[in-house]
Amino acid sequence: MATGSCPDPAAPPAHVANADYIGSTWRLTSVTDGATSTAVPAHIDAWMTLNPDGRFLIHDGVNAASGKYTRFADGFEVREVATTAAGYIGTDPHQLAALAGFGAVTAGSRDNDSPSIQDRNLARGVDQTRLVLQAGKLRLTFERTVDSATTTSDTPRPR
Repeated sequence: MATGSCPDPAAPPAHVANADYIGSTWRLTSVTDGATSTAVPAHIDAWMTLNPDGRFLIHDGVNAASGKYTRFADGFEVREVATTAAGYIGTDPHQLAALAGFGAVTAGSRDNDSPSIQDRNLARGVDQTRLVLQAGKLRLTFERTVDSATTTSDTPRPR
């Protein structure tokens, strides 16, 4: 398991294959698009869980999504995504960032057997408390919150 501080998110993810980010719940803390970074406060309730059984759950503060993922040495790819479809007509930049971030995570969802590196969510940095993902053109930063091994699908997630 990687320890210490997260490396530069632009650096190659050489250590990610040994990083233990599977089996935890991660709260989204920021979304970066180019030079613009938007904080995602805890009250937005945006989080992601990658369960050891190959299934994921995400909540962007408005909708929830679930499906399957395949882990690769440099990240993971989602597939068979099912999501709720509540609309958001607000203008809160923090909520909009969470919606865009998780939209990018699930946008590359494929249902065939020929994954492309462009469809993967690249784990750019992982340590005991922080995960940085590159999802399309967006960089998402998370902090570890709940160990999924101690929760079930009926356990409430972070708020």
